[in-house]
Amino acid sequence: MALRILLSIFACVVTTAIARPALATSQADVTVVVDTSTSMKDPGYDPERTSLLVTKLLTDVVPGRLAVVRLLSLGVADPSLFPAKPTGRTIPCEDDPTQGCMQVEATTDWGELARLSPQKYGLLERPRRADGGFKAQLDAHLDQNASNSMFDIAFRASQGAFEQQSEPIPQTLIWLSDGRTKNEPGLKQSIRDLQADGVAIEAVLFGRGDPRLAEEAGLPTQVTSNPAELMKAFAGVFRRIMRAPFEQDGVVANRPDFEMKPNVDEAWVVIYGDITLSNAWLEGSTGKVQTDFAHDSLQRAGAYRVAHMTSPSAGQYTVHVQGGGPGAAFAVVQLADLMPVLLEPKEAVSGSEISLVGGIRSGTTGKLLTHPSIVDELTLSAKVDGQTVELTQVGSGTGKRSAPHTFSQMGPVPVEVCVKSDLVDRCAEEIVQVSGHFKYSGGPLHLDLGTLNEDSESCRPLVFEAEHQGNLRFVLKELRSTPTGHHLEVRVPNGVLEPGGQPVSVAPQEGWQVCLVTAKRTPSSSSNDELRLAIHLADSDVPHHHLDVHLTWQVDGLSWLERWLWLILTILSLAIAAFVIYGFIWPRRFPSGLALAIAADLEDLEEQQPQPITQWRGIGIGWYRNARAYLTSSYRLSKNKAGAVARLQMDRATGLQVFPEAGSELLYETLDGDWKPVALEGRRGRAGHIFRVGSLDEGILFRISLSRLTPGPPGSVGRDSSTG
Repeated sequence: MALRILLSIFACVVTTAIARPALATSQADVTVVVDTSTSMKDPGYDPERTSLLVTKLLTDVVPGRLAVVRLLSLGVADPSLFPAKPTGRTIPCEDDPTQGCMQVEATTDWGELARLSPQKYGLLERPRRADGGFKAQLDAHLDQNASNSMFDIAFRASQGAFEQQSEPIPQTLIWLSDGRTKNEPGLKQSIRDLQADGVAIEAVLFGRGDPRLAEEAGLPTQVTSNPAELMKAFAGVFRRIMRAPFEQDGVVANRPDFEMKPNVDEAWVVIYGDITLSNAWLEGSTGKVQTDFAHDSLQRAGAYRVAHMTSPSAGQYTVHVQGGGPGAAFAVVQLADLMPVLLEPKEAVSGSEISLVGGIRSGTTGKLLTHPSIVDELTLSAKVDGQTVELTQVGSGTGKRSAPHTFSQMGPVPVEVCVKSDLVDRCAEEIVQVSGHFKYSGGPLHLDLGTLNEDSESCRPLVFEAEHQGNLRFVLKELRSTPTGHHLEVRVPNGVLEPGGQPVSVAPQEGWQVCLVTAKRTPSSSSNDELRLAIHLADSDVPHHHLDVHLTWQVDGLSWLERWLWLILTILSLAIAAFVIYGFIWPRRFPSGLALAIAADLEDLEEQQPQPITQWRGIGIGWYRNARAYLTSSYRLSKNKAGAVARLQMDRATGLQVFPEAGSELLYETLDGDWKPVALEGRRGRAGHIFRVGSLDEGILFRISLSRLTPGPPGSVGRDSSTG
């Protein structure tokens, strides 16, 4: 496991140093975040402290800037690092629940403090490559004593270190851990912020580590478990970060040979084994190469030795070791310093076909490579205007490749040239200044669009003489608003210019058409040589980039009544419908529970069970008529007036009213037991009131009843307490 971690991380940082072709391979900006929690001492994680040996290897070989960040044991080993409020409570430690940790509460944003503070919390910066004093400091700096795994703070400290670098150097963060933390949201946000800043992040997990969090964050993740997987992990990191697909690695006992490709500028060979690895060397066609570039060892983690070659000879090499155990292995990193370059053009005219000419320069000498043995194995392409075109060879031995292209826009246009082969997969961006020319010196343009009707269009060619070179973007401005249902536009082969719309590219000699489009039910209108439109170059207010257009037209549309008759009829229909419907809403209905007891004398009336008024069919409201019911001489209620002796009717103001009918004398009983006549204007009826028509012995008596007797406002039915 230690072997796999060691070489995978080495590949990550060496390749990052050349990830951007515009930079020298001697530059890099790497931060290593190491899990120094106490859980790393457990079997299956990193009890051998391989992470320490890995970090020392990085110190020896990574050019440029390198920093190492450890975890902080907040509240225990480092109680004064961050502003915090002690709670006075002791809780189980995150990484070792058998131990107690002092609980504190943050009084500020610790992550932002770690990013912005000059104290560099937990961060140790290397002064120079292979610095012995720095390597000695790492023993204590990476001691596995942290009681928690607050990687979000470590990542923020790394972010602060990256932000201090002003040079455009490739930046990489290497995360050595078991993949676990309690503050997952905070760590994921830190990862997103670093990636937004262009920092490449590689996650390498120890043994039983959990890759879930790293994978959810979208990080390239390697889980190291045995030496056999070491070279595979190394190759994966190499491909992703260096973008150089060719690789070779192996176990010395199984396959000690590897091939060095032609035209390699630099090569590193890392040989790793157990603590018995005392020496190692390479043998090739030019003799022996010693592994004296760097070396170190750690009792339980193992040992490494590094050979470095500049412009090595191509061919087969054999790895030899003294000691190192049966698992001794090697990894080869071959760097071909080849830079794609756009040779032509530096300037171009929009809309005119030109040739994109590219080549490949040596990053070491700056010379254009021409030898077929180098150039013929490479693929060269260009990405421009959203397209990717492959450049083909121009003659033999020139080293140049080309492809036709027509720029469709003006200004500084980026062209990305990419080279790809077994050794390199690299891109470089060049800027081409694309220009054009337009000058109009004439006066206003006049167009007659003729006569048109509703739901139609009229187009006329716009003819003018102007100096026009290149594909140029134009916009259309409406100088006077058009009537409703009218739309003006200018049509060109590449699109349509609309008032206030997006710019449209127009090539020289292309036709222009001014169009008026009318909608259905559009009103009549006219324009008599009025200034309506202005056509001008996008992002330009120069007068000779501007055309004024006067328009004449006659639209025979609909009259006011024709346009709005449908709306008038709709409103009228809705009003009639509402009037009809309201005729059944407005009337006052009989109260629910209203009932009558009807009898021929008082004795029968007292024994009579009141019958709900709703049991008689047809009794109720009419259209804009309050509810009413007629009492007939047959002791029944009817909806018809014929033969009626009394009428019950609802009134919106006074509620239930009782009226005499057909000249009948209608009387009501007072509280004193007397009978008084009911006037023709009627009398309010309440629950308990008794009325009669005729004599007590041979007349018709009825009593009003209501299932719920509650006094209420006018319009309700309640118990009468008056004496009449």
